[in-house]
Amino acid sequence: MACCDICTRTYNTEFFDSINGDSLYIEFRQNITFGCLSSLLAWAKNKHQLLKSSRSWQSSDVGESNVGIPSLSNIVHTAIRKIDTFGSGASSREIQLKSTLPQFCHLNRAVKRAVTQYTSNCCLLAQCLYVNNSDTTVTRKTATERKRESRQKSSTLRQQEQSADTSQRKVRRQDTYVRQHEQSRNTSRRKVKRQDTDVRQHEQSADTSQRKIRRENPEVRQHEQFHDTVRKRLQRDCDSVSDLICQFHTAIGYRKESTRSRHTNGTPEDGASGILGIEM
Repeated sequence: MACCDICTRTYNTEFFDSINGDSLYIEFRQNITFGCLSSLLAWAKNKHQLLKSSRSWQSSDVGESNVGIPSLSNIVHTAIRKIDTFGSGASSREIQLKSTLPQFCHLNRAVKRAVTQYTSNCCLLAQCLYVNNSDTTVTRKTATERKRESRQKSSTLRQQEQSADTSQRKVRRQDTYVRQHEQSRNTSRRKVKRQDTDVRQHEQSADTSQRKIRRENPEVRQHEQFHDTVRKRLQRDCDSVSDLICQFHTAIGYRKESTRSRHTNGTPEDGASGILGIEM
């Protein structure tokens, strides 16, 4: 992690040793920046290692060597609260220190995100330590809630996520195995859902309503009557299943051709009905 020269010179080992001691002989700011927090975490690691080495050298029992040594989080929290208490500029602040400070691992993660090799935000306020006084009710939000809130505020972010998801699904569904897996999963889901009597009744009522609305059109009723007549006539005239299939395909082909001719010329042609002897 790369901090600027000002942060490196200001927040050195003597700075934190003075804050950790009983006498504070230097004047420092009350607001903690990411550069100050980064140096504090490094100083706390060295301090904790020195305490462990000193205790293990003094104690002959290995099991008691780490007893009474403060944790990394405790060392960091103590220094942060001293900076907040004895630092200058307390009266003009609009923020306050959190009542429950984050643990060492969370602080280290926040510093790594803010201060990297390419982007140095070391002089910015370490917002992971503070809350805004203007917020009357401070509630901790989960990662899912924070992501949902950011997506609601930014329409561009939602559009980017939707387009990315659509592209990923298109690329993924080019695989035949993926499509078969989706179809089998949807079929299984429908079968399980249709085991419920209420679901089946709802589907049947929806289908019945759709058919009633669709059959209000005279052309739809004529189309249904024609196909019913063709099917009955073929069943009577055919001796085998193969004959039935051939005549049905012929009738459907003539029906499609007559429909195209009727739309093109505006005059009806009874192709299939002429072959099968059906009166329309």
